[in-house]
Amino acid sequence: MKKIFMLISCTLLCVSAVFAQEGRNAVGGAVTAYPYAAAGGLCYQRYITEKLGLEGFGYVIYNPSYEEMPLNYSVGVELDYVIYEHSPASFFNTRLFLWGQLVHFGAINQTYHQTVYGTTTNSSGETVTDYDNVITESYYDNPTYAPNFGAALGFGFDLIFGKHVCVPVKFGISGDLSGIGFSTSSGLKYIW
Repeated sequence: MKKIFMLISCTLLCVSAVFAQEGRNAVGGAVTAYPYAAAGGLCYQRYITEKLGLEGFGYVIYNPSYEEMPLNYSVGVELDYVIYEHSPASFFNTRLFLWGQLVHFGAINQTYHQTVYGTTTNSSGETVTDYDNVITESYYDNPTYAPNFGAALGFGFDLIFGKHVCVPVKFGISGDLSGIGFSTSSGLKYIW
């Protein structure tokens, strides 16, 4: 998994360097808490104009030992519009922006079947569970793919240190096919 992460990170850095313009590109990691899930992954951002930025993000979690949901992923695109930018010092910048995003996410879910034990009659004539008599062991089966789509919008701010390190913090309302709720996001980006 570390090799895949490193390969994707290096590829993003190399490809994005071709399109680099000073201060207009960013690559990094993010952690997002939606009402339906929490996720962490990679992102690439490019400011198209001084005020308008476009970001792509995604993550994949594959864990076969977590049998109930061994695969979980998310990919999305975000549009940022800068409302206000301030540079109180040469090493520190802040940016206030509105954002909107579209997300596709999905998972493979499996059904859990609990262990079934036999019964026996005790000396009092009562029927009790016989834990030594296992009829069926617990198991997972029936893997199903569960896709979903969501959208979110809100506001956020970037704290930019030394013109290259950015900590974005975002708040918003998000919704998917199952409902609406509050979402937050933060991360760490490298700007060049």
